[in-house]
Amino acid sequence: MKRLSLIYLLLIHLFLAGVLWKSDFLSRVRLAFGGGLGEGSNEEEYQRMLSFHARSVGAVPEGAFVFIGDSLVQGLAVAAVHPLGVNYGIGGDTTKGVLDRLPIYRPALERAGAIVIAIGVNDLHARSAEDALRNYAEILAALPEGRPVFLSAILPVDLNLRGNFGEQGGWIAQFNRGLERLAEQGEGVTLIESGGVLDRDQDGRLDAQFHIGDGLHLNSLGNEVWAKRMREELRSY
Repeated sequence: MKRLSLIYLLLIHLFLAGVLWKSDFLSRVRLAFGGGLGEGSNEEEYQRMLSFHARSVGAVPEGAFVFIGDSLVQGLAVAAVHPLGVNYGIGGDTTKGVLDRLPIYRPALERAGAIVIAIGVNDLHARSAEDALRNYAEILAALPEGRPVFLSAILPVDLNLRGNFGEQGGWIAQFNRGLERLAEQGEGVTLIESGGVLDRDQDGRLDAQFHIGDGLHLNSLGNEVWAKRMREELRSY
């Protein structure tokens, strides 16, 4: 009898472990203790934004266009891209941060008309392009099936204004090439390349008229141009 009781308790624990694994409970616990913190983020602000996001997913309407990314997404008026745009950008976040917080958005993603991912530029401070792309592949694998997915290539950056970051330009080019491969391999996945509209003189740098002075973050005009570029890609959905 004692042996049967032990077996019964073991089976109960295995069942509960399976339920927790399939749910987003473990991810929520990890995030609650800072496990999903983007490497370039302020922890308090990051957790505050996650809390806001977690409270909003239940209200995301059917057919919404869900945008997930870093400060570039956070600063974008996503309704300019699609009237049902929902913004889940967090400044300073990385591919690892998005991967860790993705389960929070699952209810919204399952109702989404399309999913837009724009992440990666902050990873160059934290990991190799290969490792960042592996995280990105896991992100894509974790998204619900049957939803159109759009990946934004890393936008042009004026490296002359970003300090001494060594091989930053090569890192970005390698990452964007890898994103192109991921898009080609994925069903219903489209890569959005915006370099042509934000680097009009084709000198490999974000044009001064489009950023706030730091060579990275878009100003009002830059966001308008980027939104228009994405709107062109998403207009058939």
